[in-house]
Amino acid sequence: MIDKLKLFITAGHIVSKFEGTLIDTGLSPVTFYLPEGKKVELVKHLEEKGHQDWLVNVAGQAMEDNADEE
Repeated sequence: MIDKLKLFITAGHIVSKFEGTLIDTGLSPVTFYLPEGKKVELVKHLEEKGHQDWLVNVAGQAMEDNADEE
């Protein structure tokens, strides 16, 4: 069964443990604060796109841009 699950996983990994199987998404929560208007815009955009990947890419690009400026 674990081998079958591994065929379809796109992110994270599957760990076989003595008490069962752990499906680790590889994701970690991030908390940040925005003005209410920007939060509404962000939520609307994410609802339209339906992708968490977009936010991850934007954050990654912002970090790269910040590193270039330093």
